[in-house]
Amino acid sequence: VEGHLFLIQTRLISQRQPLYEPPEGLLISDINDAWEHLEKAEHAREIDLREYLIHLERLEQVARKFERKLSLRNAWLEDNITII
Repeated sequence: VEGHLFLIQTRLISQRQPLYEPPEGLLISDINDAWEHLEKAEHAREIDLREYLIHLERLEQVARKFERKLSLRNAWLEDNITII
C-alpha cells in the first residue's frame, strides 16, 4: 500500500498536480494499525479454536471410555441375570 501511495505521489509531482492526501482513517499508519489489530485478533481466534478442538478430543475420549464401561456393565448384568 505504501509503495502504491509513493508511486501516486511521484506521478502527481511529475505532472505538477496537488499531492493526494488520504482521508482521515485511511492513512498508511491507520491501515498498518488496523492490520496489526486484525493479525492479533486472528491469532487469538486460532488459539481459541485449537483449545476448543483439544476440548472436543477430550470429550470424545471420555465418551469412548464411558462406552467401554457401559459395555462391561451390561455384560456383567446379563451374566448375573442368567445366573439368577
